[in-house]
Amino acid sequence: MGSRRSLSDTFMKDLKKEGVLHPILEFVQNDDTLCLAIRNNYINIYYRGGSLMKIFTKGPVNQKTYSISFNAEGYANKNKLLNTLGILGQGLPKADPTTREDVSKWVRDWCENIPKIKAVMDGWLAVSPKPEREFQQLIWRENNRKNDKFKKTKFNYYFVDVEYTAKDSQKEKGGRFDMLALRQPNDSENPAIVSLVEIKYGEAALSGESGLKEHVKDICKYLIEKSHKQDLIEQTRDLYEDQYELGTLLRGSKGTAPSVCNHSELEIEILFIFINIPPASEKLKEVLLEIKGCSEYKALLGNGINIKVAKPSGMGYGLYDDNICSLEEFIEELEQKNK
Repeated sequence: MGSRRSLSDTFMKDLKKEGVLHPILEFVQNDDTLCLAIRNNYINIYYRGGSLMKIFTKGPVNQKTYSISFNAEGYANKNKLLNTLGILGQGLPKADPTTREDVSKWVRDWCENIPKIKAVMDGWLAVSPKPEREFQQLIWRENNRKNDKFKKTKFNYYFVDVEYTAKDSQKEKGGRFDMLALRQPNDSENPAIVSLVEIKYGEAALSGESGLKEHVKDICKYLIEKSHKQDLIEQTRDLYEDQYELGTLLRGSKGTAPSVCNHSELEIEILFIFINIPPASEKLKEVLLEIKGCSEYKALLGNGINIKVAKPSGMGYGLYDDNICSLEEFIEELEQKNK
């Protein structure tokens, strides 16, 4: 298989309390507009669906240090006003600390600049909006980061990754998923379900090269191989445990996520989330009927992989088990609305 998304023991230790990177993790924990995603021995911190900063390991094992990057020029060039406003002032801290001993101050300097980086990104997103990615992060926050005021709210999904890409290093084929989650059914006796989440914002996103049907085909090509299914299950379990260990997967300051990964075999589902699409959309019905009739969908069903659809939850983005229905049930509801 291709590279897995995980952090070294040293990286994890440096992110935790007393570690040199802990101020950054603490910043993320206290700012629910940020989302920390684990990559192949680096982390990507997202803001409004865009990459706010990436943190990489650097140097030999005995002198390990870190590097932080933010594409300031790429964001600023989209809006010349940002350059004249001078939001970044004298610029950002250096990408690399001079020595291992300098890391602590260097990390603090980067944390102090996060509000400035957000301002740059806000300006860029005002010119080049990315609503699908913004809602992606809202869904992450709503289901993973509930505070104590809402501790009685019981959602059923725990999101462990965004913009997840799985590749086969042998055959160069893979799958790309908007989000990766674990679904804990209401009956806690049942094992969790690995959920590959695809989000579509507006009717225009339903078709074309990145449309829903093409996405189902890509997923099918990848998951049709048993080794890929097992790798995805193991990767999801590992990401869940790492996010939980870092304290980014919580339901309130006193609450913790349940142990949903203690099962050797987990099922896989594909979950569609539709945002700002008319409730009686003819286009949506047409696309879903095409998916239902295609050979790839039948192949997925034959491999025990179902397509589910999330129905609205009272204008919110919390995902409840009771509001998740099958593809067939959702199509039937659309047909009733179109009568």
